[in-house]
Amino acid sequence: MQKSRSKKPRKISFWQNFLLGKLLKLSFFILVIFNLVLASWYQLHGDLYFHSDIARDFLLFNEIANKKIMLIGARSGAAGVYHGPFWYYLNFPVFFISGGNPIAVGWFWIFLIVVFLISGFQLAKKLFDEVAAYFFVLLMSTYFIFQSNSFSHPVGSLMMTLFFFYTFWQYLKTFKVQYLAINVIIVGLLIQLEIVNGVPFFFLSLVFATVEQIRRKKLIHWLAFFLILIPLSSYIVFDIRHDFFQFKSLMTFVSSATGQSEGFLPVLINRLDNTSNIGASLTQISLINRILLVLFLLIAMKSIRDGVNSKIYIVFLRF
Repeated sequence: MQKSRSKKPRKISFWQNFLLGKLLKLSFFILVIFNLVLASWYQLHGDLYFHSDIARDFLLFNEIANKKIMLIGARSGAAGVYHGPFWYYLNFPVFFISGGNPIAVGWFWIFLIVVFLISGFQLAKKLFDEVAAYFFVLLMSTYFIFQSNSFSHPVGSLMMTLFFFYTFWQYLKTFKVQYLAINVIIVGLLIQLEIVNGVPFFFLSLVFATVEQIRRKKLIHWLAFFLILIPLSSYIVFDIRHDFFQFKSLMTFVSSATGQSEGFLPVLINRLDNTSNIGASLTQISLINRILLVLFLLIAMKSIRDGVNSKIYIVFLRF
């Protein structure tokens, strides 16, 4: 009897695999460049969206030019509480060199986007893999299309969050104190950029790291948290000079917010809704973002169950 021969699956040759990989990478590169061109469209046509927040920022740039030293930045959502001056000092050199030209400052925003995408690719590749890094860069470059004509401190906060998460994950992975030190400086800059993001991140990382330090008997690392005083020094000096005005305002805000608490579930729903609609102004886009958020959570849960990047997802979800 003649033995039946089972067909072997056709193998993809090295060159086919090589060309396919190169083609996909080229496609992503072209799409990202296209998104950057769209993001630069406003600067190319001298058409920045000069709304009240951007006008306020340029007034503060001018204040730095006149006073040289500025201890606080824009007012936050809480009465009497202000963001730090980090965002304004970051933009000020371009403002000063260009003679206060808004378009020149706008091109600096494009430069920040490019730096963020390049560094973000490297960090996402280290955290996950190369495929995830390509998708991260593509999605973020698409997001910046709608933000590049009116950059302000919240966008800077979003950019800084990636570096915060990466350094904190590296600390948990290696338990080298230098990563914690860098992370504390970054979270201090996050507070400078956006208090409502930075303060919760600081306390969450403080609790999370302290538990790990106790478990691994490395409480000496806790001293790294005192580095937070460096980026918060402008707040400290301002309050000392003004009878602790910000601290009193913050305590008033916290006490009033506690008395008018909406409950945990409504606040959680509100935060999830805001997270799923970042950068979305159209109903259709809003729906797509919600679907993407659900898909992300499902992928994260499946990865945790399968043990693929599970520790990273668990750390991310805790924040």
